[in-house]
Amino acid sequence: MRNFADYNPPDINEHKSNVDGYDFDKRLKNVDGRVWEIVDEDSGGGTVDPPVSTVQTESFVLDADGKATLSVTGFSGILTDNSKYEIYFEGQRKFFTNGDFTYTSNIITSTNGSDDEGLKCFLKIY
Repeated sequence: MRNFADYNPPDINEHKSNVDGYDFDKRLKNVDGRVWEIVDEDSGGGTVDPPVSTVQTESFVLDADGKATLSVTGFSGILTDNSKYEIYFEGQRKFFTNGDFTYTSNIITSTNGSDDEGLKCFLKIY
């Protein structure tokens, strides 16, 4: 015989209210590749909040000089903040702050140079 009640997960909004700063009328909208939060007419007069961060990913292979040209945007502005991106060379995570690579004018260069020729790499920006 069971001696416990069935588990019913709570509604995710059950303990949240507008007083706590939550707005249940927000919707996401993609405009020109950027994600925006649109507030319903009833709750905010149709105001538009700043864009929500859009995840960007790119796979690339290092050339004979250990370089590759990237097409992602905004990477140069977050190089020193490792929490905003992940980058891997053949599955090994790299860090700009450790001096593992340089990045100038959309060109990423491994500090190992030609020794890293042909490495398959992956970049994810949050």
